[in-house]
This record gives sequence, structure tokens and C-alpha cells, in this order.
Amino acid sequence: MNRQAIIEKVKMKLDEYTPIDEGIGHPLDSYIDPSLNDAAIRLLKDAPLAKLNSTIIIGTEANLVFLPVPNDPNNRIVLFSCQGDVLRMKSIWLPQWESPVMVFYPYNSDMALFQHNPYTRAGIKKPVVIEQRSADGLKYTCYTHPEVNETNFSAECITKLKPEEIQDDLIEPLVYLAASMVASIMEMGTVATALYNEYAKILTS
Repeated sequence: MNRQAIIEKVKMKLDEYTPIDEGIGHPLDSYIDPSLNDAAIRLLKDAPLAKLNSTIIIGTEANLVFLPVPNDPNNRIVLFSCQGDVLRMKSIWLPQWESPVMVFYPYNSDMALFQHNPYTRAGIKKPVVIEQRSADGLKYTCYTHPEVNETNFSAECITKLKPEEIQDDLIEPLVYLAASMVASIMEMGTVATALYNEYAKILTS
């Protein structure tokens, strides 16, 4: 849907939720247009992964680093760094892993510490991926794999999108969220809360 059409939908929602005696007198476009970009990113972070269209990254497109495993010459640790437009990871897969990894542990978690111990370190039957978030983007450490190269690695991720690039079935929650943000800017707390609650309800339904 084009950007102006989304803006018009946001205006309609604000009109619908604003009491008659509290008419909006501000130039709405100047509030809505910048809020749309923030709303799109927030939506992509909030929405269930199953509802989002994802992007596939193959090994030749990834910044992969292969490290030896201490005292284990038959396996490798794989480091994967994402570009700045990647918001979330959906799955990472390496051949011989029995299934893709879809749960990512924080770098300071107990599971991350277990990977430094040869007796608790993950392998191909139950691989483990550690996630680290920084100003430079997302970084993943994959434990472990015997035969990794750039041609047999794939990751499925959620990337930043402009509001007009959001898939059609998520336009409605996008509109509610953007309207809630605008209402909050305009200090219409009750209206902002009502719009946000509807956004959350639609997103999780």
C-alpha cells in the first residue's frame, strides 16, 4: 500500500477514537509521516515471527568466520554477523544439523557459558546458537559443525522495511500503532492507550 494511503488510514483511526468534543486541530501529516517509519520498525520487532515475511541469507552473502574448537580438531565454531538492516533472526541452519535453530541464547547466559566446556558444548544433534546485540548489529556464534563453508550455510531473518513495504495483512496493526504514536505525541493519553491496545490485540490474534 502506498504511503499516502496509509497516512489517510491513520487519520481515520484518530478521528474514530477521538471524542467529538476533542477535535484534532494540528496538521496531522507532519506528525504521522515520521511516526510511520518508527511504527514499521516497531511492528517488525513485535509481530510473531510466523506472521512476517522473511529474508533468506546464504553463506556467500554472510560475513562468516570459522574458528577451531579447542581440543576438538573435527569441529568448527561459526561466527555470523548481520548487517544493520537485520532486526531479528528467525532461524539458522547448517547441513547435518538435525533441524534449524530457532531459539537464540544471550551471550551472557548459562547456555553460552556451557559452550566453553567440552563436556557441555553443543554439537550437530542439539546445536546451540548464541546471540549478541550491539551498536554494530546482531552477531551469532554457532556451536558446532564439522563441515562448514560458505556454500552450505543459510539463515532466515527479518529485515527493516519502509511502511509502504509492509505486507498487506499487517497494514491494519501498523495503522493502529502509528495512530497510537501520534496520539501520544499530541498528549492524548487515553486515545493513545486505546489505539495501542487494539494494535496489540490484532497482532496476537
